[in-house]
Amino acid sequence: MEDYRPREPRIADIARAGGHNTVTIAPADQQTGITYNVYRDGRLVASGLQAGAWTDRSGGTSASCYAVEAQYTSSGNRSHHSVPRCVDAGVAIAATDPRVHATVALVPGTGWRVFVEHSLNGLRLQTTSYYALTLLLIQLRQWPLPYPLASQAWLLRLHAKESGIPYGIALAIAALMIYPETEWVKAIDLAHFTIG
Repeated sequence: MEDYRPREPRIADIARAGGHNTVTIAPADQQTGITYNVYRDGRLVASGLQAGAWTDRSGGTSASCYAVEAQYTSSGNRSHHSVPRCVDAGVAIAATDPRVHATVALVPGTGWRVFVEHSLNGLRLQTTSYYALTLLLIQLRQWPLPYPLASQAWLLRLHAKESGIPYGIALAIAALMIYPETEWVKAIDLAHFTIG
């Protein structure tokens, strides 16, 4: 008796002809003692099938999507569902198509491009600040903690040689370095925050 799941099957082909959809099930490798269950739009529509072509005669449309699972006949153990496939693969519309409306501009220097650039810069700063912090802590841990600072529990933990390097501090340093350069901060009118 199988005490594991069969391998995940796949849909080799899907086609619509004569008002019906035909799903071609590719076997889950060379395993034996397996039947297949077909799901249309998330609902079971056929079970106990063999690999190969199966025609949906119970209401599939050109907008239907299918997934398949393998099932051992002896134990009833089931695989994960296959990657879903739809009869109509859809229509690809480019992001620059005039029918597409976005809240982020696609002009250089604004929108997602700046967000990605700042994210990459932040990643570089984060990595650099982590290495710099690591080197700094290794050096500082060689010296005893000054007496006035020894009463701070968090500094004692940070100074302890057996503790790790706090990655969160490196993230905070990188964020503080990159945050003033973002479009969001540049858009703030600081004159409104002055006292006087």
